[in-house]
Amino acid sequence: MKISHIREFLLLVSNRNFSKTAEQLYMAQSALSRHISSMEDELGVQLISRSTTTFSLTEEGEKAVEGFRKVMEEYQHTLFRIGAAAGKVTGELRVGILYYDMNTYVAQIRNTFRRNFPEASLRLISCQPEQAEAALLHDETDVILIYNARPVPGENLHILPFLKVPYYVYFDRSSIFAGRERMTVRDLADQPILSPPQPLTINATKQIITSMYIDHGVQPGKEIPVTNYDEVPALLEENGVVFISPMANPSAYRDAADYSILEEENYTATISAVWKTENPSSLIGALVNTIKMIYT
Repeated sequence: MKISHIREFLLLVSNRNFSKTAEQLYMAQSALSRHISSMEDELGVQLISRSTTTFSLTEEGEKAVEGFRKVMEEYQHTLFRIGAAAGKVTGELRVGILYYDMNTYVAQIRNTFRRNFPEASLRLISCQPEQAEAALLHDETDVILIYNARPVPGENLHILPFLKVPYYVYFDRSSIFAGRERMTVRDLADQPILSPPQPLTINATKQIITSMYIDHGVQPGKEIPVTNYDEVPALLEENGVVFISPMANPSAYRDAADYSILEEENYTATISAVWKTENPSSLIGALVNTIKMIYT
């Protein structure tokens, strides 16, 4: 049985949704269904109940989850032990991160890396998005973890997408949108918005948000520039604007601003690890293995 199929099955169990799982795995839903069916054929049991409209496991499926989790844990530790024995996991890796994501996926990656590579040092450098890009392009970091990464002409970058997150609309608590749980782009027609003063080099979020408006045939109102994202709550209050952003941690601004999810089914952003392909650090492979073990 393929390890990749076991990973897919465990992620499906976590999501309890074929469509969402296939999207996260960057594969067709039909392919995911075939992989699950092949596991069932190989085991000679049915893992997922087809007799209900909601996702549910059979009794054998529940037992499989418990066993497969142990298999994946042992598989992961075996790979790490082999890498450590080969002497490939010493030194320091500089990783640029977005400061507001420290306690979400960053913490999980950091803790798993440190647990499995105790002889290596993972130095996290907290950045604003523009700072993260500049640090990578000027060789001040080895890797950055950033949203909506895209290739850059003239730069030989490797991009590893690993996590999809929704977009949110942020607004001041006195806004007309206060209390809204879901919003559409059309709701934001003619509303002034916060936006980076110019497109970033690697992060294509501004262009994607512009495309959202075009796709729905509406225009935003006045754009208020933002470069320091710590200022977002104050700018929302002072200017009566909205701020559209993908977020792994939607409550990053805590009680300073309200937020609503933006058409979750239609729009998702991708978080990726990005590094220069010519970077010689062997620790990049260790970080990549860590990310793949957690998110694929």
